[in-house]
Amino acid sequence: MSARRLYSAEDLERLEIILHLTRDLGVNLAGVEIILNMRLKMARMQAQIEEFVATLNRELAARGGLRGRAAESKHSLVPVRSVTPRVQ
Repeated sequence: MSARRLYSAEDLERLEIILHLTRDLGVNLAGVEIILNMRLKMARMQAQIEEFVATLNRELAARGGLRGRAAESKHSLVPVRSVTPRVQ
């Protein structure tokens, strides 16, 4: 009886990235590790920035007497689009 391995969608996406980096771009495994770590750090920083901007916009809306999400986004200092960061 053979063992079956089940991979998540994130696992498969990560494998595709690794294959692209190694096969198509000629990156060695040490370089792949660095790139994947940098992608992870960038995704985390992006999430922190988006949370900071959302918090700032909520504070501005609360101080200006604005109510509701539509009013908040209409008068936001920086437009924020809802993005779910993909962490590798």
